[in-house]
Amino acid sequence: MGLLVTLFLIMVNTYSGTMRSGSTVTNAFGFMSIYMLGCELTVFAAMVEYGYLLYVDKFKMPKIAIKVSDNNSDMLFKKISDPTMSAEMDQFILKADKKCFASMVILFAIFNLAFWLFVGTIKQ
Repeated sequence: MGLLVTLFLIMVNTYSGTMRSGSTVTNAFGFMSIYMLGCELTVFAAMVEYGYLLYVDKFKMPKIAIKVSDNNSDMLFKKISDPTMSAEMDQFILKADKKCFASMVILFAIFNLAFWLFVGTIKQ
């Protein structure tokens, strides 16, 4: 997660630095803005997906209670993950991660193809 956040911040910094240091500073939404927005949205979507999978792993994992203390006055229980459900949840998370990775690669490739084909058709 830290790597994704770092990558996102670097991209935002690169974009803002590129837009301010250009020879013609403009407030228009140009090709560079469109491309950087597409790249930033891809990294942001990866952060959201990773955060969702962490949420599922942390809070949606079924728990079972086991007795820790045999003291008659205080019955202490400890919640642990059910090992059978843990394996199923790990498989779910792995499948979801693979599907999201594949879909993000395909979407980014489609974005790049459409962007560069569109830019290539414009006459200067």
